[in-house]
Amino acid sequence: MIIGMNNKPFPACVRPFLTILLLAGVFSCSPEQVPGPEPDEWEKETPEKPDPKEKTAPHLTRFGFYKADNSVLREDIVFDLEKDPGMPLQCFIPHASGSLIARFDGVFDRIECRGIRQFSGVSRVDYSMPAEFVLSDTEGRTQTYQVQVIGYNGLLILYVDTDEGKAVTSKTSFVDARIRIANAPEYPSLNMAGKIRGRGNATWVNYPKKPYKIKLEEKKALLGFPENRDWVLLAEYCDKSFLRTTLMCLLSTAVGMEYTIRSQPVELYLNGMYQGIYLLADQVEKAKERVRIEKDGFLFEDDNRYNEEPLYFTSRSFGFHFTFKYPDADDGKIVRGDAEWNYITAYVDEMEAALRKIPEDCTSYRGFMDITSFAQWYLVMEVLGNWDPNFFYVLPTKGDRVRMMPCWDAEWSLGLAVAGNPKDFNGWYQRPHEVRSDMDIWGSRKYFPCLFKDPAFVDEVKRQWGIMRAALPEIRESLDRHEEKVSYAVDDNFKCWPVLGKYQISVMQVTFPTWEEEVSYARNYFEERVRYLDSLYQNP
Repeated sequence: MIIGMNNKPFPACVRPFLTILLLAGVFSCSPEQVPGPEPDEWEKETPEKPDPKEKTAPHLTRFGFYKADNSVLREDIVFDLEKDPGMPLQCFIPHASGSLIARFDGVFDRIECRGIRQFSGVSRVDYSMPAEFVLSDTEGRTQTYQVQVIGYNGLLILYVDTDEGKAVTSKTSFVDARIRIANAPEYPSLNMAGKIRGRGNATWVNYPKKPYKIKLEEKKALLGFPENRDWVLLAEYCDKSFLRTTLMCLLSTAVGMEYTIRSQPVELYLNGMYQGIYLLADQVEKAKERVRIEKDGFLFEDDNRYNEEPLYFTSRSFGFHFTFKYPDADDGKIVRGDAEWNYITAYVDEMEAALRKIPEDCTSYRGFMDITSFAQWYLVMEVLGNWDPNFFYVLPTKGDRVRMMPCWDAEWSLGLAVAGNPKDFNGWYQRPHEVRSDMDIWGSRKYFPCLFKDPAFVDEVKRQWGIMRAALPEIRESLDRHEEKVSYAVDDNFKCWPVLGKYQISVMQVTFPTWEEEVSYARNYFEERVRYLDSLYQNP
């Protein structure tokens, strides 16, 4: 059994990864990996060397790493190259230390790596960069093998290599790239042209670990998700637990929201440099398997950065500022004063006017708003204690009702920060400030103060809370599995981004010296929020 971080058993899917590429040729499949002998049995089981008179060219017949030689390993890794000496080999090594001792045998008189003679079971080589082994014989013939050891921590590895190694410095201009996922045996592999750019607002400007958007050359179903060209890489820089976005999506799924973001943790290598743990996720956009909208529908956002967008409108009654995801204002699909603009601005104004009539009139607004989706969104964000989500609204087609979805951005949830400071221009409390788990957040903000005056909406919230409450055991189990999955990669992530025990921004109220404490704090806060909402909405 392979043992991972903190002496935990490594998941069954994890095996050490070693790539040996024979530079003399290119082959399309791999030989069988066979169990290796104990080190003291190596000589006994080594295949007999061919008669030198046959003038066989130098080659390896066996290559392996042994746990007796390498403390990082908990399992021997040995390949028999005699059957097909030119094949590339693959396996997985957790937490590669960089420096390893190999045992090898074959037909050669001398073997060198980086100009230094190598001895089987003795010589230590630094594999933090690809290592070339050059075999030679007395007749001057040589054969070169390239050995690349990649640390695999149980997460899928996403490689993005830009053309000519260009840096990704803009969130508006794409850079052409080759995008690969090579260690996903349960999913189709990916090796495709595409492009990459930055994304996000404060996360792009303020944090060194950058979020990205990638666009594939053609639609592809990644990691079992429905096919699409557009994907995002969320850096999760301030969420040191790596749980918040996943929990948000589990809650959204539990209450049956029409669309929930799909995501999976990966480790990112950008131009060969390790970037840490990211979430590979859907982009919020109109698509058959994402936000389902007819051609005459709308996807719009209550956006506090509205003045950075090419087009926005301000609602007449509440004064909220809305920008467009669909139709696309960047492409001129909607412009100020056209038919689409006139329809959606009038729709929102009429909807808000109907909201103002509650409680005297609790019927009219329901012709504009799907109260189930608003109740679902409210509960997801409320149980998370999420102070800074995105506010997306969907009108699937003209004549339909507005949905509030999907749930997006859980960075400032589960007790990390507190908003609502009337003395601060941005409305955030600077630390130190008490992070309470028993306070209302969204019931007194946005459209919800009006909605909660309608008894039917309150009843819908209670009904949805019962659905979510019943799903909590399964949600906790799913969160356990996610926590286990990322636990083997967090050491490398925090070596790359040493943020444990540090505050990333002035409004961050808590920080802990270990990942385990970050996880414990987030999960405890979640359970406290569950108890708080129980006190409000659980049926007697």
